[in-house]
Amino acid sequence: MEILQISRGVARINITEPEQWFLLQSDVHADSVYCNKKLLKQHLKKAEERDARILIAGDLFDAMQGAKDPRRSYKELKKALKTDAYFDAVLDDVWSVYEPYAKLLAVVGYGNHEYAVTRHNGTDLINRFVGRCREAGAQTAVGGFGTWVRFSTYRESQATPADTVWMYAMHGAGGTESPVTRGVIQTNRQGVYLKNVDVVWNGHNHNAYIVPIANVHPTNKDAIKQDITWFLRTPGYQDGYDDGIDGWAVSRGMMPKPMGAIWMHVTQTGHDKSIKLEFHQDLE
Repeated sequence: MEILQISRGVARINITEPEQWFLLQSDVHADSVYCNKKLLKQHLKKAEERDARILIAGDLFDAMQGAKDPRRSYKELKKALKTDAYFDAVLDDVWSVYEPYAKLLAVVGYGNHEYAVTRHNGTDLINRFVGRCREAGAQTAVGGFGTWVRFSTYRESQATPADTVWMYAMHGAGGTESPVTRGVIQTNRQGVYLKNVDVVWNGHNHNAYIVPIANVHPTNKDAIKQDITWFLRTPGYQDGYDDGIDGWAVSRGMMPKPMGAIWMHVTQTGHDKSIKLEFHQDLE
């Protein structure tokens, strides 16, 4: 397994084993009092057992309790974060969860929470977090708000890839509710402008789906080929609804959401090392 940072927001993962697991996470909000740490740690432990690589599509941090954040709530501020050096404490808090698994972290991208911290407070939590991963010996790449990841396999003694699949990991934007479609309507919108992409992965609205959409296209060898584009959405680990009595989500009339992540299983098949993808939701 080799992870290469091609440029900011573009990474290449070269797969050298017959099979490889990946854990796709977004919206972890690891420093939030509402983060389901039990489920998160279960998934991280399982990733370690599978030697899976972890990709995070934004909002690893919650970081909503800064002095300039209108959403801040003293009641929702963890004891460990009650300090003037709030963002340093947030970084330490999240790192304490991921440090044992640092070498598994492949790509970490930005979400609206990290963007807000940089814009209003002048510190880049993702770059600082990835810096710690690299100091721990990881090959972790820095993603963007939208991140391109190329997965490639190789035949022996050949420099060019035998097969490649492309993933576009977009944190997500807009309203978080989408009560009717749960955000699935985005598959139609994104399918219009994202061409020749094998996997389109979103987070942000805390919903969950795996939607395979078939497409037909001509090849350079005058053949007509069918492919599948996989549209994914990961819900994250934040339970802001709880029992529906009070809190940020309840006070705004939001609905309960699933929690968890998606496992991506990559296998090399045949002499041509062609890539086969499988996806499994791991939710509660």
